[in-house]
Parts: sequence; structure tokens; C-alpha cells
Amino acid sequence: MLNEFKQYLLGIGKSENTALNYCDKVKLYFKWCLDSFGSEPQQLYRANVLDYISYMKTIKRYSPKSVNNHLSSLRSFNELCRSIQATSA
Repeated sequence: MLNEFKQYLLGIGKSENTALNYCDKVKLYFKWCLDSFGSEPQQLYRANVLDYISYMKTIKRYSPKSVNNHLSSLRSFNELCRSIQATSA
């Protein structure tokens, strides 16, 4: 799925470096989900993302800029997931 995400990002005009950074951020979210819930997510849920934001702010002590960078990555990933769901419906 991350390879597809990278291709999606490149297809919408993101640079190679940005695409790799976004993929890394999504991987971190997947790892957090695996550690927190025992599985990687099949789609993004608002409640889980809000919990992840709290984790980044309180446990990891990320700066607001870092949190926003992670959220931008997740937002783009969610756009891909939604477009896949729309074409398979």
C-alpha cells in the first residue's frame, strides 16, 4: 500500500523527497496503530487519528509543526484510500 501511496503522491506532483517523507510518516502511524491496537489500519478513523495527535503531543513531545507534517501525510493517505474506495464501489 505504501508503494501505491508513493506513486499517488508523485502522480499529483509531489517531489520524490516529499513522497518519501510522507511515506515515512504514514509508516510511523501504522507502527503506532500496531503497537496500540495490534493491527495496522485498513482505513483512517477520526478517533484513532485524534489519539495519535495526543500521543505525538504528549508522549513524543513533537512540536506543532511536526504534528502538522504528520497530519498532512495522513490527510494525503486518506485521500488515496477514499479514491480507491470510490473506484471500487
